[in-house]
Amino acid sequence: YYIGKEKDFLALLEYVKAKDNLPDVLKAIKKLEELHSSDISMERIQFICEQEDNVDSINDPRMKNDIEKQSEANLKAYESIFYREGVM
Repeated sequence: YYIGKEKDFLALLEYVKAKDNLPDVLKAIKKLEELHSSDISMERIQFICEQEDNVDSINDPRMKNDIEKQSEANLKAYESIFYREGVM
């Protein structure tokens, strides 16, 4: 994939080292191969890896609890504003 694109390959190696995510990078390459993508680039691989990271954090139950708590606090704040100002 990186013949003639040595700088991109080095950037990919640095990304793998910084994120310690070689298995994720390999999965991303497999996904791109399955899509018959002729352009397997650092940017596409990084994009897929970061999407999977975001999905994992969204599915984290602790994250949902924090979001739920913040949402409830926001709703209570709105409720107090509406009732204090006589809107409802």
